[in-house]
Amino acid sequence: MPNFHTSTLKKLSYPCTFGETTFVYEAHSARGNILVMASMGGEPMLIRIHPKKEGGFLVKGDKVTRPTQASFLQKVLIDFRDASEAKEIFSNIEPKKFLHVKPSPFLKEINFFCQ
Repeated sequence: MPNFHTSTLKKLSYPCTFGETTFVYEAHSARGNILVMASMGGEPMLIRIHPKKEGGFLVKGDKVTRPTQASFLQKVLIDFRDASEAKEIFSNIEPKKFLHVKPSPFLKEINFFCQ
């Protein structure tokens, strides 16, 4: 699953658009985790930010809302990394080649499960 480790993150002002991605809002949990609602090409997804005990952050896609194609998530994470001016320590989000993939009409959207 695409992710990156960073030592710092600049706080974004929501909503904001960077590259092809719109970052809508940020939610915080009592445990200190952060979820960022993002949308690219009309496909919504969540980015999960875990503060690490030794300092820094792990930034990855949320498993429940991840898109079927990893390239969508990779592009969103790249846009988030660049928008938040992250000082990247480790990353597996830089693909060799982005594939142009259409979303499947058979997959349910997030709103389907909210009803």
